[in-house]
Amino acid sequence: MSEPISLKLPGSSYDVVSRILHAYSLFGDVDVKLDDIATKAGVHRTEASSNHAFLHSVGLLEGGKRKKLTEPGRRLAIAISNHLTDEVQRAWRDVLSTAPVMRPVIDMFRVQGSIASGECGNRISHALSLPSGPTTRTGTNCLIEIMKSCGLLTEQDGKLSLSTPVPLAPVSPTIETDAAVAPAPPLTPNQPSLTGPLQPPSAVPSLHVDVQIHIPPEATQEQIDHIFASMAKHLYHRQ
Repeated sequence: MSEPISLKLPGSSYDVVSRILHAYSLFGDVDVKLDDIATKAGVHRTEASSNHAFLHSVGLLEGGKRKKLTEPGRRLAIAISNHLTDEVQRAWRDVLSTAPVMRPVIDMFRVQGSIASGECGNRISHALSLPSGPTTRTGTNCLIEIMKSCGLLTEQDGKLSLSTPVPLAPVSPTIETDAAVAPAPPLTPNQPSLTGPLQPPSAVPSLHVDVQIHIPPEATQEQIDHIFASMAKHLYHRQ
């Protein structure tokens, strides 16, 4: 059984990582030798090699001795090649926020909250169970730079923390009632639910609203009547 993949830190700067991805984009969807990538990127072979483990661990590269870009890697590399800053940031954010190997780092920031910038490198290496040293510091510094550049981390007052953008949620109809009805308990196999589409007035044939209502068994008849009266008022504008 193969060992699970763990996060490998970058081996140099963010600029070199970007040049390596750009070099892969020039070869298209083919497996490429390390020496060819190093030549295209204008870096030493060992420098290219030291970053390949990182790119492979986060899901941007695939293959054996000859490697090529994955689909997320291709999107990122093409954005880098075309200097599309917003697309580069979005691609890095998508990759790093969803890569399973990034979970120890993401969870560390979630639990610890704001961390002094000067301590983040050591905290990351500790979360990844890596020894301290120049190689580890280079890798954590590069990872932090990438996370900051793509908006995963924000810096304020000398501290770094996870960004918390609010995602756009799908709009769904809501019904407000004045009745104080207790929350419905989870449905059991023998407990029916009152579910079904309510057709809007014929004057608006293009609108379709699906409303699901859960009424707990302890609700009184007066409360139930009040719920349906409120539905008529808010959905059909009936008094």
